Amino acid sequence: MTADPEGEMRLRRLPDGGTEFRMRLAADYPGFQGHFPGDPVLPGMCHVFLATRAAGKACGREVLLAKVLRARFSRKVVPGEELRILLTLEKASGEEAPGGPVRVRSSHSVEGEPAAELQLEVQ
Repeated sequence: MTADPEGEMRLRRLPDGGTEFRMRLAADYPGFQGHFPGDPVLPGMCHVFLATRAAGKACGREVLLAKVLRARFSRKVVPGEELRILLTLEKASGEEAPGGPVRVRSSHSVEGEPAAELQLEVQ
């Protein structure tokens, strides 16, 4: 695995063409601030943000979130846990230009337990 320059997200390319990212979410991770005092939980929007950030790293360029096509959250993610993000990327239908829209499937888990399933479109 390669470390993220910011020291947070580690990347590994998978033989099936997907990409795995792992990051340990410390108690001071900004996403936990104010959500919820005394019982911090990673908000759904942070899952979307992390998936978008991971997609940019997998694409080798900065990307912007265009659409959330599907989002399902099934488990709390709390400080101290390691979040595993599995990504698959595919060009949005009919798009051939480099840097065009990309569909992202992102599966999030903690210790093998599903935490979120997202389908996004990034540009």
